[in-house]
Formats: sequence, structure tokens, C-alpha cells
Amino acid sequence: MLVLGTVSALVESNPEPWYHTALACVIGLLGFPLGYGLLRKRSYALPLVYAMFGLTLLLAAVKLPIAIKNYADSGYSGSALFEAELVFVWLLSLVYYRKRKAFFH
Repeated sequence: MLVLGTVSALVESNPEPWYHTALACVIGLLGFPLGYGLLRKRSYALPLVYAMFGLTLLLAAVKLPIAIKNYADSGYSGSALFEAELVFVWLLSLVYYRKRKAFFH
């Protein structure tokens, strides 16, 4: 869904910078092998959870200053709330899967 949302945002009249789009696409594409690895309990799933957390944190760190700078601008529709929520979700996932490290083979 993140990839579809990013691609649909490209056709808007005021698209996001290329590095926002690239990071969002990488996060979205990394979700496919991550989901498969978590469902099948593969050993590569845990490092992908760490990578997903790091990429999401990077995306939030890049987008947050822009959202703060343009907070009072009524024409700016961007927000870093979604990225902050993603960081929280991946932080909880990181803690959860780290405790269950023995289940992955």
C-alpha cells in the first residue's frame, strides 16, 4: 500500500522531493520479503525488521523538519504523523521479534 500511495502521489501537482519518494518505495518493496520471512519464520526476517525500522526512522527524520517548517502554511498538505506512527509500529515490532528470536530458523 505504501508503494501505491507513493506512486499515486507522483501525479499530484506538488509532488514530494525525490528522496522521500525513493525511501517510501524502498520501504514498501522491502515489505514483501519481510512479510514472507515473518510468515515462514525465516532467519533473514529479523535483520529485515531492523532495516525497516532504520529506514522508517530515516524517512521520519527527513520529513519532520519540513513538516515543522511548513506547519503554519495553509497550502501545505504534508505531515509527518504517518511516519511517526510507522516508527512507533516498527519499534514495537523490533522489540517483539527480538524477544522471539529463537522461533526463526
